[in-house]
Amino acid sequence: MPRRQGDQEVATEIARSLGRRLRYLRQHSGLTQAVVSSHVSLTPEAYARLERGRSLPSFPTLLRLANSMGVTIDALLGEAQSQLKGGGEVGQVDQDLVLEIAVLTPAARESIRSLIHQFSARAA
Repeated sequence: MPRRQGDQEVATEIARSLGRRLRYLRQHSGLTQAVVSSHVSLTPEAYARLERGRSLPSFPTLLRLANSMGVTIDALLGEAQSQLKGGGEVGQVDQDLVLEIAVLTPAARESIRSLIHQFSARAA
């Protein structure tokens, strides 16, 4: 079945979004592309294509990437998912904040969640 033009555009945006998140998480962890690629059983060239948004991983590779980075698949694909759902585009600052929170421990994420609820209650 031939792909529609819109399908290709969506796939391209997902690949770019995933690449940005992979690069951010890798750099935040102080890892090289070679180290990450070996952890997820990819060649360094294949991993570099992912970071550049030039290709999409298979589901098993996506799962290995999420596990290697210590985040969920949802955290890797979050930006693209929000755009596909028709919600407003998330600003770059918000995207960076989501990634910063994604690499925290569960206890630290719960603390952040509690703070957000406190601020939301004050704003209401």
